[in-house]
Amino acid sequence: FSILKYMKKNVLYFYIAGFLIKLKFAPTQGKNPVNNIREKINNIYAGFIVKGQRGKKCLTEINFLPSAPYVFQKKLKLPYFTLAFYHVKNNKVFTYLHISINHFITLLLRVVQNALLKNNGFFLHCSAVEIDGKAHVFVGPSGAGKSTILNLTRRQSIPLVDESGIIIKENNSFYFYQSPVVEKYKWIKKTFKRYPIESIYFLRKAKDCRLIQLKNNNKIITLISAQTWSLEKDMRSQIKTIMNFVKSNPRFYLLYFAKNEEKICELLKINNSA
Repeated sequence: FSILKYMKKNVLYFYIAGFLIKLKFAPTQGKNPVNNIREKINNIYAGFIVKGQRGKKCLTEINFLPSAPYVFQKKLKLPYFTLAFYHVKNNKVFTYLHISINHFITLLLRVVQNALLKNNGFFLHCSAVEIDGKAHVFVGPSGAGKSTILNLTRRQSIPLVDESGIIIKENNSFYFYQSPVVEKYKWIKKTFKRYPIESIYFLRKAKDCRLIQLKNNNKIITLISAQTWSLEKDMRSQIKTIMNFVKSNPRFYLLYFAKNEEKICELLKINNSA
Protein backbone atom coordinates (compact mmCIF):
# COMPACT_ATOMS: atom_id res chain seq x y z
CA PHE A 1 0.00 0.00 0.00
CA SER A 2 2.81 2.44 0.85
CA ILE A 3 4.44 1.86 -2.55
CA LEU A 4 1.16 2.49 -4.40
CA LYS A 5 0.61 5.67 -2.39
CA TYR A 6 4.13 6.84 -3.21
CA MET A 7 3.68 6.06 -6.94
CA LYS A 8 0.52 8.20 -7.11
CA LYS A 9 2.66 11.21 -6.25
CA ASN A 10 5.86 10.28 -8.12
CA VAL A 11 4.53 10.84 -11.65
CA LEU A 12 5.68 12.20 -15.01
CA TYR A 13 3.49 12.99 -18.01
CA PHE A 14 4.77 12.66 -21.57
CA TYR A 15 3.11 14.26 -24.59
CA ILE A 16 4.26 12.48 -27.75
CA ALA A 17 2.59 12.78 -31.18
CA GLY A 18 -0.59 14.06 -29.55
CA PHE A 19 -0.76 11.19 -27.02
CA LEU A 20 -0.58 11.75 -23.26
CA ILE A 21 1.40 9.00 -21.47
CA LYS A 22 1.61 8.69 -17.69
CA LEU A 23 4.74 7.36 -15.96
CA LYS A 24 4.58 6.27 -12.31
CA PHE A 25 7.68 5.40 -10.27
CA ALA A 26 8.10 3.25 -7.16
CA PRO A 27 10.62 4.51 -4.58
CA THR A 28 14.28 3.73 -5.28
CA GLN A 29 16.45 1.99 -2.68
CA GLY A 30 19.02 4.16 -0.97
CA LYS A 31 20.00 7.78 -1.54
CA ASN A 32 22.14 7.03 -4.59
CA PRO A 33 20.57 4.16 -6.56
CA VAL A 34 22.81 2.50 -9.15
CA ASN A 35 20.21 2.87 -11.88
CA ASN A 36 18.15 6.06 -11.56
CA ILE A 37 15.91 5.48 -14.55
CA ARG A 38 13.75 8.54 -13.85
CA GLU A 39 16.78 10.84 -13.97
CA LYS A 40 17.88 9.32 -17.29
CA ILE A 41 14.40 9.73 -18.73
CA ASN A 42 14.35 13.36 -17.58
CA ASN A 43 17.69 14.04 -19.28
CA ILE A 44 16.74 12.54 -22.65
CA TYR A 45 13.06 13.45 -22.90
CA ALA A 46 12.77 16.79 -21.12
CA GLY A 47 11.06 18.30 -24.17
CA PHE A 48 8.23 15.74 -24.03
CA ILE A 49 7.45 16.28 -20.34
CA VAL A 50 4.32 18.33 -19.57
CA LYS A 51 2.91 19.52 -16.26
CA GLY A 52 -0.59 20.08 -14.95
CA GLN A 53 -2.06 16.95 -16.58
CA ARG A 54 -3.41 15.24 -13.47
CA GLY A 55 -6.90 13.82 -14.06
CA LYS A 56 -6.67 14.00 -17.84
CA LYS A 57 -7.26 10.92 -19.99
CA CYS A 58 -4.02 9.15 -20.91
CA LEU A 59 -3.17 6.80 -23.74
CA THR A 60 -1.61 4.43 -21.24
CA GLU A 61 0.14 4.27 -17.89
CA ILE A 62 3.69 2.93 -17.51
CA ASN A 63 4.42 1.74 -13.97
CA PHE A 64 7.99 1.29 -12.74
CA LEU A 65 7.92 -1.36 -10.00
CA PRO A 66 10.71 -2.09 -7.48
CA SER A 67 11.83 -5.50 -8.80
CA ALA A 68 11.16 -8.10 -11.47
CA PRO A 69 10.33 -11.79 -11.21
CA TYR A 70 12.57 -14.37 -12.87
CA VAL A 71 10.97 -16.00 -15.93
CA PHE A 72 12.25 -19.19 -17.54
CA GLN A 73 12.06 -19.13 -21.34
CA LYS A 74 10.82 -22.70 -21.85
CA LYS A 75 9.55 -22.18 -25.39
CA LEU A 76 12.98 -21.09 -26.56
CA LYS A 77 14.67 -23.92 -24.61
CA LEU A 78 17.31 -21.59 -23.26
CA PRO A 79 19.65 -23.06 -20.61
CA TYR A 80 19.41 -20.04 -18.32
CA PHE A 81 17.00 -17.68 -16.61
CA THR A 82 16.27 -14.14 -17.77
CA LEU A 83 14.59 -11.13 -16.22
CA ALA A 84 11.16 -10.17 -17.43
CA PHE A 85 11.25 -6.92 -19.42
CA TYR A 86 7.66 -5.72 -19.02
CA HIS A 87 4.08 -6.93 -19.17
CA VAL A 88 0.72 -5.35 -20.07
CA LYS A 89 -2.50 -5.69 -18.11
CA ASN A 90 -5.77 -3.77 -18.53
CA ASN A 91 -4.12 -1.20 -20.85
CA LYS A 92 -1.42 -0.50 -18.26
CA VAL A 93 2.26 -1.31 -18.73
CA PHE A 94 4.31 -2.68 -15.84
CA THR A 95 8.09 -2.54 -15.93
CA TYR A 96 10.86 -2.17 -13.36
CA LEU A 97 13.22 0.40 -11.93
CA HIS A 98 16.30 -1.62 -12.85
CA ILE A 99 15.76 -1.49 -16.64
CA SER A 100 18.25 0.38 -18.81
CA ILE A 101 17.37 3.52 -20.73
CA ASN A 102 17.57 1.45 -23.94
CA HIS A 103 14.95 -0.93 -22.53
CA PHE A 104 12.73 2.05 -21.77
CA ILE A 105 13.16 3.52 -25.25
CA THR A 106 12.19 0.17 -26.81
CA LEU A 107 9.14 0.00 -24.56
CA LEU A 108 8.13 3.57 -25.34
CA LEU A 109 8.47 3.00 -29.08
CA ARG A 110 6.19 -0.04 -28.86
CA VAL A 111 3.59 1.92 -26.92
CA VAL A 112 3.63 4.78 -29.45
CA GLN A 113 3.66 2.40 -32.44
CA ASN A 114 0.54 0.63 -31.16
CA ALA A 115 -1.17 4.00 -30.75
CA LEU A 116 -0.21 5.10 -34.26
CA LEU A 117 -1.66 1.92 -35.77
CA LYS A 118 -5.02 2.74 -34.20
CA ASN A 119 -4.95 6.45 -35.00
CA ASN A 120 -3.87 6.89 -38.64
CA GLY A 121 -0.19 7.46 -38.02
CA PHE A 122 3.21 5.94 -38.73
CA PHE A 123 6.93 6.20 -38.01
CA LEU A 124 9.03 7.44 -40.93
CA HIS A 125 12.78 6.94 -41.41
CA CYS A 126 13.75 10.54 -42.11
CA SER A 127 15.41 13.74 -41.08
CA ALA A 128 13.49 17.01 -40.92
CA VAL A 129 13.83 20.74 -40.35
CA GLU A 130 11.44 23.56 -39.53
CA ILE A 131 11.26 26.60 -41.81
CA ASP A 132 8.69 29.29 -41.00
CA GLY A 133 6.76 26.94 -38.70
CA LYS A 134 6.43 24.12 -41.24
CA ALA A 135 8.21 20.77 -41.52
CA HIS A 136 10.41 19.92 -44.49
CA VAL A 137 10.97 16.15 -44.35
CA PHE A 138 13.90 14.33 -46.00
CA VAL A 139 13.38 10.63 -46.69
CA GLY A 140 15.78 7.90 -47.69
CA PRO A 141 17.55 4.72 -46.56
CA SER A 142 20.76 4.74 -44.52
CA GLY A 143 23.47 6.52 -46.48
CA ALA A 144 21.04 8.59 -48.58
CA GLY A 145 22.22 11.86 -47.01
CA LYS A 146 19.59 12.64 -44.35
CA SER A 147 22.20 13.74 -41.82
CA THR A 148 24.18 15.60 -44.51
CA ILE A 149 21.11 17.64 -45.47
CA LEU A 150 20.44 18.40 -41.81
CA ASN A 151 23.96 19.77 -41.35
CA LEU A 152 23.86 21.75 -44.58
CA THR A 153 20.57 23.47 -43.65
CA ARG A 154 21.25 23.83 -39.93
CA ARG A 155 22.18 27.53 -39.99
CA GLN A 156 19.01 28.59 -41.83
CA SER A 157 16.43 26.27 -40.26
CA ILE A 158 15.57 24.52 -37.00
CA PRO A 159 16.61 20.83 -37.00
CA LEU A 160 13.80 18.52 -35.83
CA VAL A 161 14.99 14.92 -36.30
CA ASP A 162 17.94 13.10 -37.84
CA GLU A 163 16.68 9.51 -37.72
CA SER A 164 12.93 9.13 -37.29
CA GLY A 165 9.76 11.23 -37.27
CA ILE A 166 6.05 10.64 -36.83
CA ILE A 167 3.30 11.52 -39.30
CA ILE A 168 -0.26 11.34 -38.00
CA LYS A 169 -3.71 12.48 -39.05
CA GLU A 170 -5.48 14.95 -36.78
CA ASN A 171 -8.71 16.79 -37.64
CA ASN A 172 -8.58 15.69 -41.30
CA SER A 173 -5.01 16.92 -41.80
CA PHE A 174 -1.63 15.19 -41.45
CA TYR A 175 1.03 16.64 -39.15
CA PHE A 176 4.67 15.94 -38.33
CA TYR A 177 5.92 15.23 -34.78
CA GLN A 178 9.30 14.41 -33.33
CA SER A 179 9.62 10.79 -32.24
CA PRO A 180 11.01 9.12 -29.07
CA VAL A 181 13.99 7.79 -31.04
CA VAL A 182 17.20 9.26 -29.60
CA GLU A 183 18.85 11.60 -32.08
CA LYS A 184 22.50 11.24 -33.10
CA TYR A 185 23.08 14.99 -32.73
CA LYS A 186 22.78 16.39 -29.22
CA TRP A 187 21.90 19.84 -30.54
CA ILE A 188 18.49 18.61 -31.71
CA LYS A 189 15.97 19.52 -29.02
CA LYS A 190 12.88 17.39 -28.43
CA THR A 191 9.49 19.08 -28.23
CA PHE A 192 5.86 17.95 -28.21
CA LYS A 193 4.97 20.60 -30.81
CA ARG A 194 3.22 19.53 -34.02
CA TYR A 195 4.15 20.91 -37.44
CA PRO A 196 2.16 21.30 -40.66
CA ILE A 197 3.98 19.44 -43.43
CA GLU A 198 5.29 21.69 -46.18
CA SER A 199 7.04 19.10 -48.40
CA ILE A 200 8.48 15.59 -48.48
CA TYR A 201 11.82 15.15 -50.27
CA PHE A 202 13.24 11.81 -51.44
CA LEU A 203 17.00 12.25 -51.43
CA ARG A 204 19.34 11.54 -54.32
CA LYS A 205 23.05 12.40 -54.15
CA ALA A 206 24.23 14.24 -57.27
CA LYS A 207 26.78 16.73 -58.61
CA ASP A 208 24.26 19.58 -58.62
CA CYS A 209 21.12 20.64 -56.70
CA ARG A 210 17.64 20.51 -58.19
CA LEU A 211 14.04 19.56 -57.38
CA ILE A 212 11.73 17.38 -59.45
CA GLN A 213 8.11 17.20 -58.33
CA LEU A 214 6.56 13.74 -58.11
CA LYS A 215 2.93 13.29 -59.16
CA ASN A 216 2.67 9.50 -59.52
CA ASN A 217 0.88 8.46 -56.32
CA ASN A 218 1.77 4.78 -56.71
CA LYS A 219 5.47 5.61 -56.90
CA ILE A 220 5.21 7.94 -53.89
CA ILE A 221 3.40 5.27 -51.83
CA THR A 222 6.16 2.77 -52.69
CA LEU A 223 8.90 5.22 -51.69
CA ILE A 224 7.20 6.12 -48.39
CA SER A 225 6.38 2.50 -47.53
CA ALA A 226 10.01 1.48 -47.96
CA GLN A 227 11.00 3.90 -45.18
CA THR A 228 8.27 3.27 -42.60
CA TRP A 229 8.99 1.40 -39.38
CA SER A 230 6.43 -1.34 -38.92
CA LEU A 231 6.08 -5.03 -38.11
CA GLU A 232 5.14 -7.17 -41.09
CA LYS A 233 1.78 -8.08 -39.54
CA ASP A 234 0.88 -4.37 -39.28
CA MET A 235 1.97 -3.34 -42.78
CA ARG A 236 -1.47 -3.63 -44.39
CA SER A 237 -2.92 -1.14 -41.90
CA GLN A 238 0.09 1.15 -42.39
CA ILE A 239 -0.28 1.09 -46.20
CA LYS A 240 -3.86 2.32 -45.90
CA THR A 241 -2.70 5.27 -43.77
CA ILE A 242 0.15 6.02 -46.17
CA MET A 243 -2.27 6.04 -49.12
CA ASN A 244 -4.50 8.54 -47.31
CA PHE A 245 -1.46 10.66 -46.50
CA VAL A 246 -0.31 10.75 -50.14
CA LYS A 247 -3.83 11.69 -51.28
CA SER A 248 -3.92 14.56 -48.77
CA ASN A 249 -1.73 16.48 -51.25
CA PRO A 250 1.46 17.46 -49.47
CA ARG A 251 4.10 18.19 -52.07
CA PHE A 252 6.50 15.36 -52.89
CA TYR A 253 9.84 15.87 -54.62
CA LEU A 254 13.01 14.15 -55.69
CA LEU A 255 15.79 16.30 -54.24
CA TYR A 256 19.06 15.87 -56.10
CA PHE A 257 21.76 17.49 -54.03
CA ALA A 258 25.47 18.13 -53.71
CA LYS A 259 27.21 19.51 -50.62
CA ASN A 260 26.24 23.08 -51.45
CA GLU A 261 24.65 24.78 -48.46
CA GLU A 262 23.67 27.97 -50.27
CA LYS A 263 21.97 26.20 -53.18
CA ILE A 264 20.06 23.71 -51.01
CA CYS A 265 18.77 26.42 -48.70
CA GLU A 266 17.77 28.50 -51.71
CA LEU A 267 15.76 25.57 -53.11
CA LEU A 268 13.99 24.96 -49.80
CA LYS A 269 13.14 28.64 -49.28
CA ILE A 270 11.82 29.02 -52.82
CA ASN A 271 9.74 25.87 -52.32
CA ASN A 272 8.47 27.13 -48.97
CA SER A 273 7.13 30.33 -50.52
CA ALA A 274 5.70 28.69 -53.64
